[in-house]
Amino acid sequence: MGDNAWETQTEIVKKVGEDGLVLDKWVELEFDFSSVAARTDYDKIVIQFGAEGHDRPGIFFFDDFQFGEVEP
Repeated sequence: MGDNAWETQTEIVKKVGEDGLVLDKWVELEFDFSSVAARTDYDKIVIQFGAEGHDRPGIFFFDDFQFGEVEP
């Protein structure tokens, strides 16, 4: 998409906790991409903690990634 890729991106936002903040706990998230399953122009998934320019920096840990398809 060249310089305009942001115009066709798909965002799936997950807010963790009531105020968006959970400390000292593992949180399990699941993302459903079925709404864009037919698209062939994607080549990456980007995971971003906090919103762009967020004011809650920290140290974050990822563990136990699983990628797969869910049977209909």
